[in-house]
Amino acid sequence: MQNGEVYYYHHLVDYYADVAKNGAEAVKWAYKDLQIRENFATQAALAWALYRDGRFSEAVHWIDRALASGVVDALLDFRAGEIHSAAANEVEGHHLRELALGLNPTVGRFHVHH
Repeated sequence: MQNGEVYYYHHLVDYYADVAKNGAEAVKWAYKDLQIRENFATQAALAWALYRDGRFSEAVHWIDRALASGVVDALLDFRAGEIHSAAANEVEGHHLRELALGLNPTVGRFHVHH
């Protein structure tokens, strides 16, 4: 993208997933972001969008790919826990949320995108 538009895709994913609560629209923008740059952040964003769209097994696939990067991130772990729990993987979900809370006890309270 010549004018830097790609950098805004992740903001659209966040907006539709967490503000507008429109999972399908979040998924649309997450796939666009993933096509430009695939990394743990775009994988996790797609997983969260799929979760918001009720597509839990697909969300597990993408969040597990993000976790496989080895990055240490409380929000990633917390959302992974939510996704796994929604997909009926409650033990893994609980483990991931506890891991997140160990990194940041306030991780589930709010998210400020920077």
